Amino acid sequence: MSGGRASPSATACSPSSSRRCSTRTRPITRERKQIALDAMLAFKSYLREFVAARRADPGDGVVDHAIAAQTLEDAITWNVRQNLPVTKEPRVP
Repeated sequence: MSGGRASPSATACSPSSSRRCSTRTRPITRERKQIALDAMLAFKSYLREFVAARRADPGDGVVDHAIAAQTLEDAITWNVRQNLPVTKEPRVP
């Protein structure tokens, strides 16, 4: 800042500015939405396969521990909903 004036980048998208501020550079078309949806579904499928493989053959990594914790939490929740006693080895549905 020199001479008491703000730099252009500091005021470019301020509420008092007349510039339209948008991060979108291209319109979102049906084709682009479909591409994004296909990518999301492919990633979701990959994650399901990845988690299933880790459940089948768990290791000692962070992901393996997170999966085990979620599985244990699901089993405890299931036992509580069924009014079963909660033990260290909950019954997995």
